[in-house]
Amino acid sequence: MKKILPLMLMTVLSCSKATKVTEKSKESQFNFGVKPSDKVSLKIQNIGNVTVKSSVPDKIVAMITKSATSQNRSKAAELVDAIIFTPVRSAEAITYKPGFPAISSSEKVSTDVTFLLPLNQHFPVSVATVNGKLHIGGIRGNVNALLKGTCPVFIKTFTGRLELNSEGGDMSIGYKITGGSIKSNSGNILLTQRLKNMDEDLIISSTSGDVSLELINNPEFSLELDGKKGIENKSATIKLSGNNYKGKGKYRIVVKTGGKIILRPDLF
Repeated sequence: MKKILPLMLMTVLSCSKATKVTEKSKESQFNFGVKPSDKVSLKIQNIGNVTVKSSVPDKIVAMITKSATSQNRSKAAELVDAIIFTPVRSAEAITYKPGFPAISSSEKVSTDVTFLLPLNQHFPVSVATVNGKLHIGGIRGNVNALLKGTCPVFIKTFTGRLELNSEGGDMSIGYKITGGSIKSNSGNILLTQRLKNMDEDLIISSTSGDVSLELINNPEFSLELDGKKGIENKSATIKLSGNNYKGKGKYRIVVKTGGKIILRPDLF
């Protein structure tokens, strides 16, 4: 009996660690014609990765891939087929809100969605996603994002106002931010700001992450900094008085974090 028990235990452990299988659909594409005079916003509610970037004029393109993970291939494929994902166009907005099937605690479902927006047009963008990367690049507009779970953020060559609220994941954000707020419960934040002044205050807060600021030289906005683990100033033109810098402009970048604040070398 003593020789049989270890073998039984090994069998139970190997069954409990069964390999999960992920199935993905082929990419589906949807096209929506838009004119420069159209006032259209983009609204996204998702589980999974979201990418929004600029592309050709007069057209919005959505590219979507469905994904599911389960204990076997047939169940994963069944979950993929059950995901409903067609974007809807109205006069005011294009809305993407996929329908996901009920799953067990060991299963996962998601969609990876990419929207291509016309170059040099202004678009309000609203994103809510869970456990997915957020990529935004080359667009103009206002972005409002609510991110749950772990959601790394990459925002590059963006011009406009931001409202970001994230539960976790590092953020890299740039480069012409006109104002708004950036909030993170955890994860580090890097802000690259090429504007000398803004249209309103920009408020940055993090519970525990480090906040790095890469700013244009001699900015006109002011800085109010509160870093629990200290402030490191590598800027050649920003001279702090205590934890603050007084610019000649009206607006401020305000940073409060449980981590460290780093002023990186100036942008030119």
